[in-house]
Amino acid sequence: RRAPELNLPPSADAIVGQHLALATQPERDMARSAEAFGFSSTVIVPVPAGEGLSRVGMLCVGSATPKFFESDGYPCFRIAARSLASELQAWWLRRMRDELQLAWEVNAEELQLLGWERQGLRSKAIATKLGTSEDTIDCRFKRLNARLGVTGRKAAAQLAAEYGLI
Repeated sequence: RRAPELNLPPSADAIVGQHLALATQPERDMARSAEAFGFSSTVIVPVPAGEGLSRVGMLCVGSATPKFFESDGYPCFRIAARSLASELQAWWLRRMRDELQLAWEVNAEELQLLGWERQGLRSKAIATKLGTSEDTIDCRFKRLNARLGVTGRKAAAQLAAEYGLI
């Protein structure tokens, strides 16, 4: 089962879990479940992936001590938590990029195609750059889309961008 989405804007600062408004039943169930596993006090730190990508990372830090994160030391902890969250997000994206490039068996030429698609170039412009036909470009995109499990070249380019491949 997937965890419920928390409605935090991508630019949101770290928030103490007790200050988070739990508006839906799945959110309240998640909080009760966390407490059952020893998370009496929590801090949630959102981390945007950067440069127009939609992926947002989230670091959740918990303590069994109630109101642990509501002390005078919280401002310093928040700074450290944001730094840690950013480092973990960067590490995770690098790892995902490397694993996906291997799993999808995407080569440098295909990454170049995806990059051009991301820039808005159409088959004719790409074919001219590569000295080949539009049909060849369309065929390469069709095979690439199938490997990536997406329905179109725009989605393939977005997926590659999401994981830092292009």
